Amino acid sequence: MNSLNRGRWNMPYVSVLWRKALRDLWLNKTRTALVVLAIAVGVFGLGLVLDSYTILTREMNENYQRTNPASATLYTSPLDEATVQFVEDLPQIAEAEARRMVVGRIQVGPDEWLNIWLFVINDYDQVRLDRFSPDQGQYPPKTGEILLERAALRLVGLKVGDTATVKIPDGAPVDLKMTGVVHAPGLPPAWMEGFAYGFITHETFTGLGGVPYFDELKIAVAESPLDRIAIRSTAYEVKEWLEQNGQSVSRIEIPEPGKHPHANQMATLLFLLEAFGLLALGLSGVLTANMISALLAQQIRQIGVMKAVGGRAYQVAVIYLGMVLFLGLLGLAVGIPLAILAGRGYASFAAGMLNFKIFSDAIPGWAFALQAGVGLLIPLTAAAFPILRGSRVTVRQAINDYGIADSPSTRLSTKEQRFAIFSRPFLLSLRNTFRRRARLALTLVTLATGGAGFIVAMNVLASMDSTVAARYDAARYDVQFWFSHPYPTARVEEIIRSVEGIAEAESWGGAKVELVYPDGTLSNRYNLVAPPSTTQLMTELPVIAGRWLQPDDTNALVINHALLSKEPGLEVGSQVTLRIGEAEQIWQVVGVVQEIMSLPAVYTNQEAFVAATGLSELTQSVVVVTENRSSETIAEITRRMEGALSTAGLDVSASQQLAQVRKAIEEHLLILASFLIMMSVLVLAVGGLGLASTMSINVLERQREIGVLRAIGASTAAVLRIIVVEGMIIGGLSWGLAVMLAWPISRFVSYTFGMTFFEAPLQFAVSPLGMVLWLGIALLLAALASLYPAWNAAQMTVRQTLAYE
Repeated sequence: MNSLNRGRWNMPYVSVLWRKALRDLWLNKTRTALVVLAIAVGVFGLGLVLDSYTILTREMNENYQRTNPASATLYTSPLDEATVQFVEDLPQIAEAEARRMVVGRIQVGPDEWLNIWLFVINDYDQVRLDRFSPDQGQYPPKTGEILLERAALRLVGLKVGDTATVKIPDGAPVDLKMTGVVHAPGLPPAWMEGFAYGFITHETFTGLGGVPYFDELKIAVAESPLDRIAIRSTAYEVKEWLEQNGQSVSRIEIPEPGKHPHANQMATLLFLLEAFGLLALGLSGVLTANMISALLAQQIRQIGVMKAVGGRAYQVAVIYLGMVLFLGLLGLAVGIPLAILAGRGYASFAAGMLNFKIFSDAIPGWAFALQAGVGLLIPLTAAAFPILRGSRVTVRQAINDYGIADSPSTRLSTKEQRFAIFSRPFLLSLRNTFRRRARLALTLVTLATGGAGFIVAMNVLASMDSTVAARYDAARYDVQFWFSHPYPTARVEEIIRSVEGIAEAESWGGAKVELVYPDGTLSNRYNLVAPPSTTQLMTELPVIAGRWLQPDDTNALVINHALLSKEPGLEVGSQVTLRIGEAEQIWQVVGVVQEIMSLPAVYTNQEAFVAATGLSELTQSVVVVTENRSSETIAEITRRMEGALSTAGLDVSASQQLAQVRKAIEEHLLILASFLIMMSVLVLAVGGLGLASTMSINVLERQREIGVLRAIGASTAAVLRIIVVEGMIIGGLSWGLAVMLAWPISRFVSYTFGMTFFEAPLQFAVSPLGMVLWLGIALLLAALASLYPAWNAAQMTVRQTLAYE
């Protein structure tokens, strides 16, 4: 009995099956290459993110754990060594260490200063908690020397051996020698925060004019170091002991145990990128199904012959599933090595951005297994339905198949053609577009999904721009100065008026404030900003909840969302006790505003602030509008004002040029958005390949029709136009579908992106440029995808086209 009838899998039979599969792929080289490329692009997108994710999460955690992060930090009255040692000897404490941090300023140019966090450490050989490591130069620093954190170097423009001019509040500028650089991966990146980090000794701090004492007690718990509730319980036990022994504790900070401060943001960004990678791979599966469907339609008579000689449905299915498996393996062979290179490159870039080291760029085996499994499973799953359907065709159906047939709904009647306003070639292109509706639907979904991904990325970028604009358009001044303590308003304004080039200035109140909790402890210190109720230099910030300040408000507060994230118990209507100096007073929260990439802050009217503090005719900060608002002029006037205020004896604690800050924020956001656009381009590439595959299949199936057109006198140009116009119709339809898909997806991604990176949703905006660009890209892709198969078809002779089977 024939081996086909018995269904045996002997070696000669298997060899015949593989020879047929490979021959079919070779005869359809263009389509084979498109599918392999699409699978490779999908695997590359998935592997790029997966490989970088495995490296980054492991290495970020490794960097953070090497710092031996403190379980909690207690802010206290001045500590002595005996108190610290006694705390460390408590059974529930593994380690205890005293520190101090002071916010100072470092000179980065003539009369140009930048804020710097100065960490004062007594013995650098005994740093056990929140550790840092030497990176360049000498370590530890000596008296009169300073070490800078490596991420701050580009902010201050210094190198090892240079002189750094540093000052602390109410202290004179002092020259320190920058003798080394350290790496502190537990600190937020300096470029992201906009200030530098410096490390000095007790003696150096005394030389800057500071009083030498420690007021931070860092502890590591002995048990349950990853249990935040247990850590809080232990920290409060230490607080009670300190207070019983004459120390005061103002507040307690407990970071999320065992997790880098930016771990959640990185994970969410990689999750969004991974979604694009999976989408690209999914679309490559659709493209595979499209190609296999066309191949089955083309070979329906061959299937009939195989069945006529005894072939069974599953044997026929194995041939085509083997094809898909082979295509998948080729795609993996191309995509996985490229993903390794790109994933390691991106991990190195991201590590530099987030200021941690890559100790090992090894990628775990499960990541490769997942890429291979998904890279094979998706094409096989997508192709399974058309293969099973095609393999079940009967011999009679196969032998009676005559190729493509028009459905009645796609034929153009003579009457319709006679009165049609379009030319006959265009109507022919339009009819051809809808002849294979299932294939058209798959192509539209593939191309439209790629286009939607691109529009989503552009909409997210537009939403970022809108959010930044809403924040900084509310501030109508150019420069703001803060003083170490309040100065008489008349004196400040007199100095300001003496500086040439200033159009307008306004004095604001303000202070460092703390929230008083029910248990008597205090929150972190936050900025209270108090502009006059009649201010013309600050309008309403974007309101998330409640309302903005009104002129007749008394004891009313508006908080920004950064403070809300630190104090989640607050809401509109909350009564809160603020400590300003030594006085405490009850205020009411009336609104929450969005203020991206800003420190936690509280807003109230200057009049209410004066009534609460009695600080009338005193100024904590001043905002200035320059006559010429170019960035160069603003920078020059800022330097002049720094010089004038310093000469007059006023101690400036910080200054900020809004245009400079806005530009820095926009550049940082652009880096994030560029990764979304990069991944959307991968999806777009698969969509373009899908269109190219569809047009290639369509042209192959219509070879006889093209021969008839040539036989009745159609020119090469006419044939090209008919096919290219068909492709462009598909491109235009995909544009409309992409715009509709992009709207809800953009809103979701913008919201997720905002909540992840700014803890507040982005102000959603649509990018008209994105839609116009996608229309142009879609039409260009359609023309290019159609041109090659159209040109090949137009070059065939009438005899070749009519002989096509």
